[in-house]
Formats: sequence, C-alpha cells, structure tokens
Amino acid sequence: MVMVSDSTGKTSDFYIARLGETGTNIMPALSIALTSGANSICQGQPVTFTATQTNGGTNPFYQWKVNGNNAGTNSPTYTTNTLTSGQVVTCMMTLTSASACSNLVTATSNPLTVNCMATGVVSPANLNLQVHPNPANQNPLITFFLGASVRISLDVFNIAGQQIAILEDRVLNSGNQTIPWNTEKLAAGVYFIRLRTVNYSTAKKIIVIH
Repeated sequence: MVMVSDSTGKTSDFYIARLGETGTNIMPALSIALTSGANSICQGQPVTFTATQTNGGTNPFYQWKVNGNNAGTNSPTYTTNTLTSGQVVTCMMTLTSASACSNLVTATSNPLTVNCMATGVVSPANLNLQVHPNPANQNPLITFFLGASVRISLDVFNIAGQQIAILEDRVLNSGNQTIPWNTEKLAAGVYFIRLRTVNYSTAKKIIVIH
C-alpha cells in the first residue's frame, strides 16, 4: 500500500536571496506537495507532485529530481508511477524572467520522502485462515498469512449473518499473523470469521462451547 512526508514533519522552504537594485531583499521560494494520489499508495500507483513558487518571475524553469537525479519535465507538476520506498523528491527552480532578479539563479524546494507499500498476490488459499482451537471453550487464536503488506478486515458473524465484532481493520505487515479473540461473553454456538483483503475474501466456521 506509497506514504509522503517531509523530513521534519512540516513544510520547510529553502530560499536564495539577492539585494535588489532598489535596496530591498527579493526572495524567491519554492515548495512542493503531493496533490494527487493517496498518502498510502501501492508501489506502481501514479502520484502527482505540484510546485508552488513565490517571486519566481513569469516563466521560471523547473527541474524535478528523485534522489538528486533529474526527473520529469519543465513543469510545475510531476507525475510518476515508478517511485519506490525511501526515494526523495525535490524540485529546483531557475529564474528566466528578466523582471524577476536576473542575477538570482535557483531556489530548491523542501524534500518529500516516499514510503511505498509493496504489492503482492494474495489469494484465499495463500491466506491460510485458521482458528485454534476449534471448537473453542476459551479464547481462540486466529492465524493467517500475508504475502505482502496489505490492508485487511477481520470480523465475526453469528449464524444469522449478523456482524457481531470487528477484530482488525488496518494495514498489516507481510508474514504470519496471530490475532486473539475474546469469546468469554459470547453465547455458545456457531460463528464465522471473515478475512478480507483488497481483492479477496475468505471465511472460517468456528464453534464456541462453554
């Protein structure tokens, strides 16, 4: 499932200033932000970054960079689907307008660090959903396997098909998972544990006895 943040948790612009002919400081500034795509994205999902400039003149030149290497085109926006976790996106602006401090060269944006969630094929068979013990006369353990970091929903239904509990609803890391389930206040009977990912759903019947 890619997350984007700056290195300090807030916007931090980098300025390059020049003393203008009128004796006033002219300070161009540049900041970038994620403007399209979710904060948490799967690797390969397209995202768009937008640069916002101040005092950059009428036609500044933009050079986007990923880990310091040139990327994108001369545009205030940068869209890509090739980012991987840990890469740092920045943008450098060069002034080209004669009306905006011709002696000022560049301004560099705040960095944004990419955090991508890996994708993986997760089928019902691969999930290997199990409940131990079953039948259960005390709190059982629900186990399953995730081949990739993915958002899951784990809930419980009674024999009438009514949802009675939500045990998990969040992103879990890849690997073997163990979720405890408190059945002490449940009436004896048949219940169903349902596990859902983005693409798949599977269920397991459990009998609760006291």
